[in-house]
Amino acid sequence: MVHLPPALLPWARQLQLLARPLADALAPLLQQLDRLVGPATINEATGEPDGLSGLARSGIPERLLPGEWLLAEEYPEEFERRAVMGEQLYYEQRQIARGSARAIYLLLDAGPQQIGAPRLLHLLLLLLLARRAEAVGATLHWGLLQRPEQGWQQEVNVATLTANFLRAAGLMPVTADQLGLWRAALAERQAAEECWLAASRYDAAPFREAFTPLPLHCITIDPSYDLAADRLLVAVTPPPPARSRSDEFPLPPAALVKQVLRNPFQASPKLLTHSAGPLTVDSQVMFVDHGNRVVLNLADGRLVMYSVPGSPRADTGSPIYRRASGQIVAAQGGGRRCLMTLELVRGVLRASNIPHGKYLALTTNAAHNPHFHLESRPLRPFYLSDSRGEQCILLMDDDRSLFRLRWQGGRVECERLAQGVLENAFTAKQVYAVLEPGRRICRLRQMDSSEQLEVELHDPSQAEIFFSNNGWDPRHERPGEFALHVGRGEWHIYEAGGHHSILHPPPRSQVIGTLRVPRQGQRQGQRPPEALCLAVIEEDRRTISILHRQYNYSLPRAEAPISHATVSTFGEGIAYLTAAGALTVFSLRAGQPVLRVAAP
Repeated sequence: MVHLPPALLPWARQLQLLARPLADALAPLLQQLDRLVGPATINEATGEPDGLSGLARSGIPERLLPGEWLLAEEYPEEFERRAVMGEQLYYEQRQIARGSARAIYLLLDAGPQQIGAPRLLHLLLLLLLARRAEAVGATLHWGLLQRPEQGWQQEVNVATLTANFLRAAGLMPVTADQLGLWRAALAERQAAEECWLAASRYDAAPFREAFTPLPLHCITIDPSYDLAADRLLVAVTPPPPARSRSDEFPLPPAALVKQVLRNPFQASPKLLTHSAGPLTVDSQVMFVDHGNRVVLNLADGRLVMYSVPGSPRADTGSPIYRRASGQIVAAQGGGRRCLMTLELVRGVLRASNIPHGKYLALTTNAAHNPHFHLESRPLRPFYLSDSRGEQCILLMDDDRSLFRLRWQGGRVECERLAQGVLENAFTAKQVYAVLEPGRRICRLRQMDSSEQLEVELHDPSQAEIFFSNNGWDPRHERPGEFALHVGRGEWHIYEAGGHHSILHPPPRSQVIGTLRVPRQGQRQGQRPPEALCLAVIEEDRRTISILHRQYNYSLPRAEAPISHATVSTFGEGIAYLTAAGALTVFSLRAGQPVLRVAAP
């Protein structure tokens, strides 16, 4: 369910048609459009009485509130003043609406002048008028100017919008014959009806003339207005003698606009009928390659890598498999169809598929590297960077020591950078967090730099940290963004620019990472800034929730308990494995799953 502020609750039913991130981003625009469109002009119901519907400022004396009569007895002057000023309250009588004589009509231009962002306003107008028709007991009839043969649509749901709205955009302008057919369809409209036309400002005048003398409410969307600033100029021209009014509408981020125009609904992603292999509860999933791919370790010792599509309808491509001769301890995604691995083979660490055709074999016995300790354990990421012009690998061992492995001319150096490392940020500027021995301090340091930040902990034994993709903020000389568990269920959220907040996730929930989502309550005319949030698995082990100090929402419930989940620090993706052996990758930008691998 979409969590909305009270001002947007009237549109909750309509906004639930959209994917959750889209609903959050478009809800303020819907409210702005409602103010611009104004109140309904459709006539009130004239049927039989049906009880009371509320309070009103006008009415007959028989429906005056008892409190008003009490004022007449105790304070006659105040009673007279309220009557003169129109402040008296009356019971409002509800009437049974005569649905056959009440309707709202909407015609949309699906031609070349409205391709792209203007169609986002068309969708909002559909949702708004659907709510208006519902509120006044009317029926919404909507159609496309270029498709008179389809007739009127009377439902605003996923099926009708997909078939008759999303797929209707084209390059054909409206013809005179099409306008004539729609004019004939509107000729029998009743007096208690409202007619709307949505088109560009270039076509609005000819369209209004074609429908003369029908009283049209015309809403025009200027597609060429200030596109560099991502804004649209929207104007509403009601029938005379009312005056026109206009407003500027800021567009959401381009990625969200594309998602609205492609598929804004909760559509099912493409389900891969073939299984990656024998997934088990102990399997692990990990985002690599800037969140564009996911890697899984299989029960038979293989690795498999899937591309993460940008939308549910995109092709996932063929998975890439990697079988090692030893125990795979770390993996990372490289370029196209490249899966790099670190394998432990009889005490020797081997790195394969390293860029530029380099291979690494590093002996890990005590004689050569007394501090380096690797054993069989679940899959972990490693970082391949170019430090000082040399290729190197950053990796944490089983004792939570951070090592840098560098090689040049066949020689390999193993340098221990820190001990007691909580986590390492796999970003462009490497940052790692270290627990101070014997102190309740977590120290965050930047690689190859003296810059550091110290945070006091309540309980070092409970310390956890998750970094975002913003490694180090040079403006404030501190780590850009991270979430730190200081103990006792208290998480400190540090954002770029010095923002600091505290969250307390629900008891018995599990924090799996941080991600960025649009911040709520943005000002009108501004892009919604993004906020750093926590992703947690709820106590039921089937629900993943996104937590912020001002709001939270949950992803669709998993079909089976979640055994492992991870968050992409480079994007807005969440991947999880269930106890049944199924993999799901959920995109917050798309608002729905974009990849599913069936259970074996």
